[in-house]
Amino acid sequence: MSDYARGTGQADYEARIDWEALRRKRVERAQRFLRERGLDALLLWKDENVRYLTSLRAITLQYRATTQYGVALFPEGPPTLFLSGGEVARA
Repeated sequence: MSDYARGTGQADYEARIDWEALRRKRVERAQRFLRERGLDALLLWKDENVRYLTSLRAITLQYRATTQYGVALFPEGPPTLFLSGGEVARA
């Protein structure tokens, strides 16, 4: 029985979304953009942009979400995530 999928939503007959590969490709695309344009860094604060590069789905507080979460991206290396203390365990 060890060859069979277990649990809800598991399937051995189809490829599911590879979230890690998706994140890696998004970061690589943004870093390529930085290098092509000769930029040293990219700072993003909108929730949508932070999620695009880090997959962080932050807890939103009305009128404050765009000031609590951010990401710094350099042409090389992983993104640097800035977040509130309540999100550390989820990040």
